[in-house]
Amino acid sequence: MCIIIYKPKGKTVKKATYETCFNNNKDGAGFIVREKTGELKLEKGFFSFQEFWDNFQPHQSKQAIIHFRITTHGETDKENCHPLWVKENKLAFAHNGVLSKVDCSKDETRSDTWHFNFSIIQYLQEKIGEDFIFDPVIQALLSEYIGYSKLAFLSLDGRALIFNKNTGITEDDVWFSNFSFKDWKPEKAKRHKHWEFSNNNQSSNSSFYKYGEPLPSNVLPSQSRHQVIPIRSSPPMSSTLRVNDYINASAIS
Repeated sequence: MCIIIYKPKGKTVKKATYETCFNNNKDGAGFIVREKTGELKLEKGFFSFQEFWDNFQPHQSKQAIIHFRITTHGETDKENCHPLWVKENKLAFAHNGVLSKVDCSKDETRSDTWHFNFSIIQYLQEKIGEDFIFDPVIQALLSEYIGYSKLAFLSLDGRALIFNKNTGITEDDVWFSNFSFKDWKPEKAKRHKHWEFSNNNQSSNSSFYKYGEPLPSNVLPSQSRHQVIPIRSSPPMSSTLRVNDYINASAIS
């Protein structure tokens, strides 16, 4: 599943919430924070919660993107952890979902996100310039390409950009890309076994429903005990793509 957390400057998240995120997404954690000096600091490759917390705790109140990974493509190693630099010390991003259009065959040790960054995002940055991601036309084209995936970018000047922000969850101005920051109880899952089994791995196409709610007719049960997968395989794009469709952006001082 993976989870991204975007946290504005001055906001904090409880240690227990981070630990739940790690326990539900154990294949490597990382973060990027914007220092008081304006510099970006990226650290990743934490494979125990204590290691993550020891490194992140001093940055708790800073503007940050935090990521906890579950491996879908590539090795479980530091290089495949998020966030990833688009341009070192200038722009970085984290991803939640599966990028089905990305070709990973050239190096199967690397993740779909790594290949997406190398072959598309970094290429656009080199050709167009450092502000390419804030161009509304580029945003519209990337929105169509990524489908239901979520991307969170943080730039050196503090601008934050979240693709598909409206499909995540915001609590006290902190954004979570999905519900895996919640501590779901196993005893609840036992009463809803019809939610637990599926061979469908379209985690990027996911929606969430409360325990006890009937499943809508247009969804399939998921591997997750609290997650269900829409049958629809592509995002609801209109026949004429409009600039800024499916984009949520915010400028943070």
